[in-house]
Amino acid sequence: MKTAQDRTLYSAQKMPPPFPETGRLFAAGRKRLGWSQQMFADVSGYSLRLIQKAEAGHAIDQRSHYELVQALAAHSKKRMPVVSFNDIPFPHDVVDRRRTSRPAVAPLANPHLVAMFEALRHTAPKTGKARLRMGKIRTEGELHDLWTIDNEAYGEGNITFDHFLDLWRAFPSGLHVLFHENEIMGAMGIWPVTRRWSEQIKSAKLKEAELDARMVRLASRRPSCHWYITGLMLRVELIGKGGCVKNLLNGALGSWLNDLYVRYPCEILALAYSDHGDRLLQGFGFHITQHKAAMPDNCALYRLMAGNELELVKLFRARNLDLKLT
Repeated sequence: MKTAQDRTLYSAQKMPPPFPETGRLFAAGRKRLGWSQQMFADVSGYSLRLIQKAEAGHAIDQRSHYELVQALAAHSKKRMPVVSFNDIPFPHDVVDRRRTSRPAVAPLANPHLVAMFEALRHTAPKTGKARLRMGKIRTEGELHDLWTIDNEAYGEGNITFDHFLDLWRAFPSGLHVLFHENEIMGAMGIWPVTRRWSEQIKSAKLKEAELDARMVRLASRRPSCHWYITGLMLRVELIGKGGCVKNLLNGALGSWLNDLYVRYPCEILALAYSDHGDRLLQGFGFHITQHKAAMPDNCALYRLMAGNELELVKLFRARNLDLKLT
């Protein structure tokens, strides 16, 4: 005869965990510290059962979530915390990617959590010891900050904020951001696209501004083999300082590969808006597929193909990127 606990476990096994991304990040942070689940439980002061529940991608309460993150960060042996509160989103903030019939929602959809996070973001004291860190956009306020920076850089070529908001809601993991304290210092967008959209832009029939949120949402419902890079941006004061471009590329590309959204063979497309962009893309093995004179945006379109993950990782590491893969 099955006990109540057996029935609970059986039900959990039948239903896919609702927050697999959060669970994977908890497990990755623990493993980087060399901890077993029991050690994680002992250090954090929580039960082994709660640790297992969190790493399996099931919901836990916000306070437990926050304290587990702090336990990982406080015991990091590296100069930067292995994980941070921004890097492991509270489970209810994560888009449920397995239930494709459910419309995608933005992180932190709860208005009370949004208000709390925005207050903390603007009032957190400066420690004097902050370092650059990678993270994801969590609120519309942060997204607007990023859009404002992009608008200054791209001017009339930039998309509207409402369009940017729709893209983020369609695929929140598409934006990879470099932070200092709570200030956005750089960003890179990597979006899944459909084969049809890919063929149209390669045929010079589309502008970048026609990157459609509905199409991105459709392409993100399963691992995609077609991707588009947009909005590689770094604040002027960081250009040429301390390998900031390398930090941004390391974090963005490493996160993209770790999130398991990629299917192979993989195609990556990108427009070069400047001579620097041309050199950067060529340096990473991209090849021109349309010259700028043929493109509606008057920017050369570049393409990179990879047959498998190992090939892609070798290519990036040959360019001195130290991708952290889990």
